[in-house]
Amino acid sequence: MTPAEASYVKEWMNAAQEDLDVTELIIAEGPYMLNSACFHCQQAIEKFLKAFLISRKKEFPKTHNLDHLRELCMQEDIGFSQFDVGDYENFAVRNRYPHDNEIPDIGQVKILNFIT
Repeated sequence: MTPAEASYVKEWMNAAQEDLDVTELIIAEGPYMLNSACFHCQQAIEKFLKAFLISRKKEFPKTHNLDHLRELCMQEDIGFSQFDVGDYENFAVRNRYPHDNEIPDIGQVKILNFIT
């Protein structure tokens, strides 16, 4: 991997980490913003998966479909089969609008955010 390619992967990783950091701030503020916390968790997972694919020079579609991204990652490293993305992609789009709102609980956010 060239230095420029490594820098680009690092940008994706930093963006994913920023989403996790925002999630922690939201959780600290209070449970009334859990949809936003889940949105940022989903975004972090998506960016981490895409960063991996970029590091392997694998193309991927413009998508929020975490199952599909994980499957692409599994083609490169079977270890991704252990990573359960569940239905977290629902927090990328569906939960962004009031009429589709599924209210998550703090336990779900902590699982999404890998917070113990």
